Amino acid sequence: MKSFVSIGTGPGMGFATAERFAREGYTVVLAARSTDRLREFAAQLTGKGLKAEAATLDAANPADVEALIEDVKQRLGSVDVVHYNAAAMRESRIGDQPPDTFVPDLATNIGGAMAAAKAAEKVMAGQVSGSLLLTGGGFALAPLMTTYR
Repeated sequence: MKSFVSIGTGPGMGFATAERFAREGYTVVLAARSTDRLREFAAQLTGKGLKAEAATLDAANPADVEALIEDVKQRLGSVDVVHYNAAAMRESRIGDQPPDTFVPDLATNIGGAMAAAKAAEKVMAGQVSGSLLLTGGGFALAPLMTTYR
């Protein structure tokens, strides 16, 4: 059974990508902080006859990310695709953002992606196959631009 792990599943790219893989026969595991929203997403997919489940995690916590990927490997037999789309988005200029929010944002945006890559590599090396997708398309739809004069 092929599996697709979506870390940072939201209503845009995360859900659309998961749905596409589910339509191709993958069991998708939708993961993010919002349990209720994830359950709704999973219900939308299962309502269409697709295989989907929800898993709550904090992408900024490397232990959560590693545990999720290892759990999927143990339960489903493989981790074929890991999609990292988690992001802490904040509307502020870099000079206006205090360190107490900047560092946690980096933990999600960069640290979580690194944790996903490491955990995926560890599992996929033993399988001798797999793919890692790193995306973040929010700025393509709503760019944050700053003009200096």
